Amino acid sequence: MFNQLHAWLDRRHPLPARFEASPPADTLGQNWLTFLSIEEEIPFHKIAVAGWKSISETADATKRYLAGVRHTLGGTLEIEDKDDKAAVLLHNGPPPLNALPIYLVSLRLAGHHERVVYVGKTKAASRFGGGHAVAIKLLDPKYRDYEKIVYRWSVTISTNEWILLEWINPASTGEKMLDDVESQLIYNSSPSLIRRRKKEVALKSQLSFTSRMR
Repeated sequence: MFNQLHAWLDRRHPLPARFEASPPADTLGQNWLTFLSIEEEIPFHKIAVAGWKSISETADATKRYLAGVRHTLGGTLEIEDKDDKAAVLLHNGPPPLNALPIYLVSLRLAGHHERVVYVGKTKAASRFGGGHAVAIKLLDPKYRDYEKIVYRWSVTISTNEWILLEWINPASTGEKMLDDVESQLIYNSSPSLIRRRKKEVALKSQLSFTSRMR
């Protein structure tokens, strides 16, 4: 999984400019390219222990982490050498991981095309603490022979630079974008276990999409 904060700490990638100053508010009225990347593949029965984080929780963790880095480095976020990196890790630990706010549930059977049956988004770390309705649906005997897989996706937005969705400011705009991403994936993939009316997002969305398999 590519993580911009880890790459910045290793001096392989610049820190997004929005962390160096107070950025203007992001708005939905801009035509931004959205990059979706499958970062993890896990068995469906392990979703409750997979370590889910919402975009707001990840954004808050990033803010706290960078505030700690500034304190460690005397007010700057510039990693000049390996000693700076060592000091940051000693006092702050490793950077937060990506939120992975989109997930797809897929069915796999030897000799058949894999198919997506559910698309969802994560709004809280407790998303699967009490189980999931799709788990009940997958108990149907017709799915008995299928391997049930969950793909977890990161979402990156191109503003004037590439940033993770959880870094959109304000958080309410990021949540609206997340809803848009989920809706477009549902609209395009027609997952069989989602019965609610699909949104006609293709007519209203300001986001265009590309995706990448690991």
